[in-house]
This record gives sequence, structure tokens and C-alpha cells, in this order.
Amino acid sequence: LDVAVAALSAKADGLFLYAHLLAQHLDTEAKAGRTIDFAGLDALPTGLDQVYAVNFKRAFPKGADDAAWTAARPLIELIAAAMEPITQAMAAALLGWDAAQQERVLEATALLFPVRDGKFHVFHKTVVDWLTGEITADSSLKSRSEVFRVERRNGHATLATGFVAWLGGPRSGEDASYWLQHGIAHLCRAEGRAAEAATVYATDLAFLRERLDAGYYSVLGKDFVELREAAGRGEVVDLSDAARTKAFVGKHSGVLQHQQGAAVSQLASQEPDDSPVCRAWAAEGRGGARVLAWRNKPQARDPCLAALVHASAVSSAAVSRTRIVGGAGKVVAVYDRETEELLEELECTAKVSSVAMFEDETGAGWIAAGCKDGTLKVWD
Repeated sequence: LDVAVAALSAKADGLFLYAHLLAQHLDTEAKAGRTIDFAGLDALPTGLDQVYAVNFKRAFPKGADDAAWTAARPLIELIAAAMEPITQAMAAALLGWDAAQQERVLEATALLFPVRDGKFHVFHKTVVDWLTGEITADSSLKSRSEVFRVERRNGHATLATGFVAWLGGPRSGEDASYWLQHGIAHLCRAEGRAAEAATVYATDLAFLRERLDAGYYSVLGKDFVELREAAGRGEVVDLSDAARTKAFVGKHSGVLQHQQGAAVSQLASQEPDDSPVCRAWAAEGRGGARVLAWRNKPQARDPCLAALVHASAVSSAAVSRTRIVGGAGKVVAVYDRETEELLEELECTAKVSSVAMFEDETGAGWIAAGCKDGTLKVWD
């Protein structure tokens, strides 16, 4: 037994995950009537790379040419690209499966992409890394699969198409929350569709209302970051309208988070006529927008980018390349500068009178707060 444990420990390379997969492998061998003895230990797979290779080879004996792999690959690309577990029904609709196709694919992928509560899950992050080749330096994997390969961009393309179809439909169903949170991100990451994403983000007020009503205010800032990153990758996209819509949302953050989608039309009507949200509101014709005209409405663009509301008086603030911090009452609120998302509230022993921040080029740094009881608190 000691010899067996030593041999298997060497093969596991210190990974508990290997032990779990090995147990499943040995169980499969036993059920198939194949005997495992000490002499056969050297034949067992070594490390996660070989474990995954053995499991995929068992599921798809003919490798990349296996018909089952051809059917399963689009599903795995969806799972790899998804921002959170997707439902079986969503995958079947996106891939055009019938019941028989779904059953065959689920049987082939059940071990490493199990279904729980009607949603696909990944047995372990390293499975996707092994298939996509996106392996970090500290990963327990040694290399990408030589036979079985998937591309996340294909999954993003399929999900982007599904999102646009959902936008053009009744915008309902059990997967509505997924599209409200992640649809724009998939459009941004699908090749050649960032401009489409920018238009939806900037001008689809119905979509904006639905997101606010569902409580997804924080996603709006994250989506603008996705648009900027798409532009940075060389996608042809004009961010001017999207930037103005983001500023509109940031400026009215308190009202929009409190009154949600019900406030959008009124606030949009008060924006300058050339703003994307006002143009979109006028095009909707809601509330008499095509009949009434506000003849003396200010047309100057408001330079305010965000209004971050606190219950207590704000005593001090500081801004760095990645953070916005403010002292309010006995709390130092820390926001992401790009998305205006509240990241953390740092508790103090008394009311905050001043805050300061240092940050180096890597984003690492310190936040300091001076309190009225004579305490100076410093956080990493």
C-alpha cells in the first residue's frame, strides 16, 4: 500500500483534484471489468493534463473527428464563454438542439460539465483552461490539449446572436436576467459587433429601464469598460454616445437606483436635445414626447460624470487612477473609478474628517483616514 500511495502521490503532483478524478477513473475501470493492480499504476495518467486527456478520449474515442465531439464542442464553447452557468434550455435554443441531440451531448459531457439545478457547471476551471489554452504561469496544467480545442470567441459569437434575438423578442423568459447582465459584454467580445453593443448601450432606453428595474445598476459601468476594451482591441466603435449615456446614468445614480426604470423618461427629457438619451426618448414618443416641446430647455452639456450618494455628510474625498474614496460619517466608501461601483465600506472608530490615498503604477497602494477622535487609520 505504501508503494501504491507513493506512486500515486507522485502522479498527482500535490493536487487533491487529481485524487478525485483518479477515484472516478478507477471506478470506471472496475465497472468495465478491468483489473487494477500495482503493476498497472505506471499506466495511470499523470497530472491533470493526462487525466483530462484520458477522460476526453473515453468520451470521444475518435478524437477531434468524433461525431460526438463535433456535437459537443459548440456547447463547451458556450460554457467557456458564459459569464455564469447557463440553463439547458438556453443552450438548446442557442444551438438548435432537438431532444435526441441534447441527450447525446449531455451523456458525453456529463463528467466534466455536469448539470445541476438545470444549469451547466464546470467541474473545475482547469478543464476550460486545458481546452482553450489560456493557461497562467501558476496553473497546475502543463499544456493545452493537443487534440480537443475550443475557442471562447465562438461561444461569445453564439451568445451575442442569442442576445440580439432576445432584444428583438418579448424580452422575457427564465434567461432574461442573464441577458440583462451579460448581453452587452458578449456583443463586445464577439468579433466585429462592438459598434452594435455601443448602440444598444447608448440608445435602447427600454433595455436600460429593464436593467434598472431588475437591480442591475452596477452592470452599466462594467459594460462601458467592456466597450472601451473592445475599442482597445482594434474594434471599430464610436464611444461618444455611450460615454454620454454612462455620464447620464452616473449623474442621476441616486434617483435611478431608488426609482429605477420609472425615472428614465423624465430624466432623459431634461437632457440636451442632442444627447443620445433625449433623442432615444423622443423617438419612443412616450409621455407626449412628439407633441410637447420644452422651448427654453438648457442645451449645455452637464460635465458631471457621477453623483455618489451617501446617507451622511461627505467630509472629504480623494481620487486615484483606479479608485474614488470618500469619508462619510464613520465610513470610508471605496468606489471603482471606471464603473463607480461601490467596492467596500471601511469602518472607522469615529466620524471621518479627512482621507488620502497613494497608488503606484500597478494599482497597489494605501488609503488613509483621519478621524475626529484622533485616530489615523491606514488600509492596504
